This record gives sequence, structure tokens and C-alpha cells, in this order.
Amino acid sequence: LVDDGSVVNIAVDNTAMRVQLPLDGSATCVAVTSMVVKPETPITLYHSGKLDRAVVRRKLGNNLYEIVRVEHSDTVKCRLNEAYYGLRFFRTLEDMEAHRQDYLRQLTVDYQLVEDAITGIMLNTAEQLIEIDLVSTHIQGSRQPPNIQRACMAELRTVRALADRIMCDARDEVCLGREFGRRLTQPFLLRSIAGSGKTWMMRQLTYYLARDATHVCAFAPLTIFVQDLAQLVRSGRVRIAPSFLKEYIQETRNGSERDILLQLLELKSLCIIFDGLDEASNLRTDLENVILTVIVPLRMQVIVTSRPEGVDLSRSEYQRHYVVYELAPLDSENREILISQHLRDNELFDKLLQFSELRRMHDAKYEEVFTEAQRAKIEAISGPTKKPQQVSFHGGSLRRHEQVSSRYLSKIQGAFLGSGAIERLDDVLADVDTYRADKEGAKGRLKQIALELVEPTRLVFERLGEHLLTAREGETPSKQRASELWPEICRCTDELFALAESCHGRCSRWFQDHAFGAKVEIAEYLKDPVRVYVKAQNDYNGDMSCVTDVIRARILFYDAGGLCVFFDSCDGVDLARIKNKFANLDAGHFRNVLTNLSFCSDDGVTHIVELQLHHKDIFDLNEMKHGHDLYEFLRARLDLKAQTKEDFKSQLAAVLDTFEDICQVPVLLSLLVVILKHGPRHRQLPLPQSRLELYQKAMDFALR
Repeated sequence: LVDDGSVVNIAVDNTAMRVQLPLDGSATCVAVTSMVVKPETPITLYHSGKLDRAVVRRKLGNNLYEIVRVEHSDTVKCRLNEAYYGLRFFRTLEDMEAHRQDYLRQLTVDYQLVEDAITGIMLNTAEQLIEIDLVSTHIQGSRQPPNIQRACMAELRTVRALADRIMCDARDEVCLGREFGRRLTQPFLLRSIAGSGKTWMMRQLTYYLARDATHVCAFAPLTIFVQDLAQLVRSGRVRIAPSFLKEYIQETRNGSERDILLQLLELKSLCIIFDGLDEASNLRTDLENVILTVIVPLRMQVIVTSRPEGVDLSRSEYQRHYVVYELAPLDSENREILISQHLRDNELFDKLLQFSELRRMHDAKYEEVFTEAQRAKIEAISGPTKKPQQVSFHGGSLRRHEQVSSRYLSKIQGAFLGSGAIERLDDVLADVDTYRADKEGAKGRLKQIALELVEPTRLVFERLGEHLLTAREGETPSKQRASELWPEICRCTDELFALAESCHGRCSRWFQDHAFGAKVEIAEYLKDPVRVYVKAQNDYNGDMSCVTDVIRARILFYDAGGLCVFFDSCDGVDLARIKNKFANLDAGHFRNVLTNLSFCSDDGVTHIVELQLHHKDIFDLNEMKHGHDLYEFLRARLDLKAQTKEDFKSQLAAVLDTFEDICQVPVLLSLLVVILKHGPRHRQLPLPQSRLELYQKAMDFALR
């Protein structure tokens, strides 16, 4: 037979015994060369699906020998081939098997615990749940080699599946005609970028093969780390030559381990794993030639890992014989497993992972509910983009009122006076200031007071207490009392709330008239005065006229078309500002359009309201996954040194982009573990916004 230009001689037994030739497409044959085996040579050979000890008596012609089987005390005629026999290194088969079992047991011990090279944490291979996915890659211009790449070989998805397939073939091939040179071996090439988990995967594979090979006749794995091999070659202890495997075993192994590996090498029953072919540097081409032209043709099981640039897939040997796999990036499940092995219940990582997954889900939902044409239209919507400080909102700066005129503030003020809530809040704060009382205990006392109040007074009281307790933390703590701050809040916000009340009815009617059947949700209460005051102080230098969301509403559109045409009929109002988050994504990829609309109050004064436009499916997804809560958590825990809210969102987006990049590569994920493990657990943590920052921060924390 002719297979890719090599002559394959197959002996046919023409006696009454029927012999099935290995031509069913599920295996390949070993090219037979003219062999000379001297009489009285002790050999080990496969015969009738078992290993036998034998001694060569004489040659009968053309690779046909008369041999004596020691265990059976009989004489048989056999055609010897490279896949059929090997020189004998052990006195008995029992000795050989005992030493093989010892070698396999030692491998399982050596590879059971693997040290993470970056974090130093020892991981138990036997308990690993991480399975880096494999993706089969078709070599451009190649064809499926006959009898080599069986379909199942290109359908493996995990290292465990790869190990199971190799073990299955190792069990079956002993009984399927090694007498005829038949081998069920398949060379594999695993390619991926640096740090993606190739070496870790090969350690897993070695462990699985050693553990499972105890029940397979004459089989064992041999893992060769090419970087170590290259050092041996450069020192002159091993040569890159056809016999280099034998030299490597003799140089690196001793005693019975050396003998069993040499025996299995003779029997072509080793599974040889070359990890890091690209790391051979200037020796790579010579080593690759020996693997492709010497070892693979012997039909030993060969697995090679390399970076993409470390192998030349245009070589005919790869195109004819190899199944090529790429390592897929870590999925979310394996990221969680990996991080849980390093950090138990790390809340920050969990929230980052949840927020990252929500971003992906938002992207998918957007593709699902908007057609391509609708996406183009909604992303093209634009309008005024000035910031509140750059435009005269609410008719200019607002006056301070000594007497409360707003019905909303008057209601809250009356509830505070009737319950004595402000005085009781001051008592709690005094205990914190004087006796350094536990702040958690103080929060508990405030909750008890809040339970006696009704909305919206309860919410305002909780916000007031939270603000005053927070002000007592940090480098310059404040001891301001509630009885001082609350009247100041009322004086500063009263005119703003009075304007909002005069426009509220007109706004509500306009929202309903322009919703086109969509769902309109108007906030039950005006924005709480504590948040209005704090926002103006922090963001607008105390100018209350820049706060534009005292009246807040949203319209939830059931279909994308309604949202796209909303701005075609905005009669009766002026668009003060449009913030299109379909075109300019925020950190969480939560897509909506935020608008500020200008209404006139009954006395002709301009008032600005906030209207959010959402697609209901996208909005519901964000609510179900607690998108806002995740954002607020990250805002509190990340140290991004942002000066404004917009700066923070931009930097958070950079952190999340880098985080998602990190999480796909195990070695980068280990660097992140160093930061999370050694960084402050209860204070703000500086996370990297680029790969360069990742290396810098990880080294900084490691050196500390």
C-alpha cells in the first residue's frame, strides 16, 4: 500500500485462519523496514492482545522470525515490526509491570500538587474543576489525512476528554492488530498565547494519564519540558538526533524508572508530551524536525504545545498528520472556580465578575431587541450636550428661603418636629463624637428611629443620618449636628422644590401624551432634599440651580421602534440636554437615553426635569441583575482618584475592560489575585486600568 509516498508492507496469512487487515479507516500502519534481529535476542512483544516474553531463535526471511514464547513454552512464527516488539530490559513481565506501576504512582504524587508560579499557592490537581476549553483549528489548505484524523479526534473540548480518548485508544490498540503494525495514535498540537494555561493543562493531562494508565497494558506518559531539554542540549548532555529520546531518558532518570521508560520506548508505548516547543529558542527547528520526521512516524502518541509563532503550520507533516487545537479563553464558570481556589469569598472580585457578566448580557440583549437599522437610528440621536454648569437651568441661581414654602419640605419638616427625630439623631451623633461609640451600633439606633416615620420622611431621615455619620470618617472628620444641617438644607433647596411642585402636573401630562402607549413611571416623591443638597455641594459648588432631577420620570418602551421615533414629536418643550448611552456606552453598557426637558412653571419660570428613555427588556435585565447596586458597590470600593462622576465612569470602564482581558488568561488572573489578596480588604483598592498597570501594581503588592 502507498500512504503519502511511504511503502507499507502488509503480510497476509493465506492459511485457513482469517486475518482482518487494518484498512477500516480507524487506524494507521507503521512503515516496515527490513529488520535484522540476532538469534538468542530476548524481546518483549505483543501477541494475541497480550505482552509476551520471547527469545528470537532464527530468521526465516523477510522479517519473518521463529521465536520461542517463554511463558507458553512454545515456538511461533512472527513477522516483527517496530510496533510489535522491543528489546527486553526486565527478567519477567511481572517485574516490568511492577516497575511501571511504581512509575505511575510516583507521577500521580509529583503532579498531584501544582504550585501557582505567581501566587505561590499549591493547587490539588485531583480536585481541579477547571477545564480550559479546546477549539479545533483547520489548517488552511490541508485535507483530512486518511486513517489519521478520525472525526472524534477533532471534537475533543477539554483536557479530560483528551486524556480519556488517549486512554481508550491505548486500551483498544493492544487487541486490534499491533502484529500488523496497526496503531491507534494521533499527534496533537495545542497552540495558544503566553500565559493561557498550556503548561497547566499538560500537568493536568499527565496526572490524568498516570492515574488511569494503571489498568492499561504497557503504557505511560512522559512529559518533557522543552526549556529544560534545551539546557541539557546546550550543556552537551543530550543531542538533538533521532536517538535523543533514549539519551534524554538515560540522562534524566535513574534505576528502575529509567529502565521502565526505556522498555516502553522500545515498545513504542510512551505518550510523549513536549511542553513549550517555542521555548527551545535556536534549537526549535532541529527539535521540531526530529519530532515530525522521526518520532511521529514511529506512531507513538505525541502531544506538542507551543505559542502560535513557535510552529510552522505550513509544513506538510502538520497538514497530513496533526490535529491542531487552540486553547479557548477562560469562561465565567472557570474564572469563578480559579479565583475561589486562591481567594475564598472575595466580595470585590465577585462584584467585578457580576458586573462584567452583566455588560456582556446587555450587549447580547441590545443585539436581540434592536434590528441593525434601529441600532443605527438610535445611536445617531444627538442634541445639546452641555453640562449643568454651562447652561442657565431653572432661570439662573436660586434664592435662599428663610421660611419654607415648598409643600414637600413642609411635610417632612412637620414630621421631624412631631417625632423629635432631629433631636434624637443629634443624641446618637453626640455619643459617636464623645464616647467614640461603634458606628455600626449607631446605624442600628438610627434604623430604629426611622421605623417610627413614614415615607418620604423615613427615607430623608435615613439619608441625613448616613451623610452625617460618613462625614465623621476620613482625614478631616466633621462633627456637624443634624439640627444645624437640616435647616440649611431647607433654606438652600426650598425654591427649587417649590418650582418643581408648580410644574409637576404639567410634566406628568406631557409624559403620558408622548409615551405612544409605552409605560410611564414618574417618581412617587420628589428627589430627597439631602441628596439634592449634597449633589449641589459636591458637583456644582453649591449651586442648586444645576440639579436637574428633582422631578424624575422614565418611559419604558415595549418595542425599539417607539423609542427611535420619540424625538420626532417633542413639541411643547425644549430639549436642554441629551445624553445618548446607546452611542456612548457607560461602564455597565446599560443603554438608555437620558434627557433634560425644559418646562415653564405657572408663573413663567423655567424648570428642568429628567426623563429617561428605556427599552423595557434592557431595563428589566438591569433591574434583575441589580446593575445599579453593583455600580454603587464598585464606586465605594475602587480607588480611582476620579475628580467627577463622569471621570469615575470613564475610569471604571477602563478597569472593567482590563478586568475582562485579564480574566481570559490564567497567568494574568494570577497577577490580579496578588492584588486582591494583598490589597486592603475594607478600604478602597486601586485596580489596574491596563496590562501595564496590572504588572506594576502586582509587583508593588508582592514586594510589600
